Amino acid sequence: MNVDVILIGTELLGETWELPLSRICALLNILPIANITCKAHQRANLIHRCFISQNTDLLVRAFKTYVRPMLEYNSPVLSPSLTKDIILVESVQRRFTKRIPGLATMTYHSRLIKLLNLESLEVRRLRSDLALVYQILFGVLSINSDTLFMLRTQPHIQCTRP
Repeated sequence: MNVDVILIGTELLGETWELPLSRICALLNILPIANITCKAHQRANLIHRCFISQNTDLLVRAFKTYVRPMLEYNSPVLSPSLTKDIILVESVQRRFTKRIPGLATMTYHSRLIKLLNLESLEVRRLRSDLALVYQILFGVLSINSDTLFMLRTQPHIQCTRP
């Protein structure tokens, strides 16, 4: 069944709206990401305000425990595909690490990799997506992989330039 338009509304009120499926998918994708990142920013700010200690390891552990699970929950479903959404999600960790004492002048990637030993949230989402694909393809999850993936039977032929 190919659905291009979905009717939204109730017959009791006598109102219905026709919305294209692409618009509904966009609405369902944007709202949860904005809501989740707003709550994650609030929680990250609470960590900085409530913890008296300015110990970097303690603050990072609190972030990993209380904020990062909010951003990674259900990531295969709510994974942001638009660049602005990726930046919005990543901004939570970027702002949190910038507020750690002594790290404000460093670049985001040098803060993450060199000092805090963290990965970007985008890399963590990618790893989670790859783990899900592996579980589907090798039968760990009871999802029919034929409906989601089309596996190639021929080797990849690489074109060479003259």
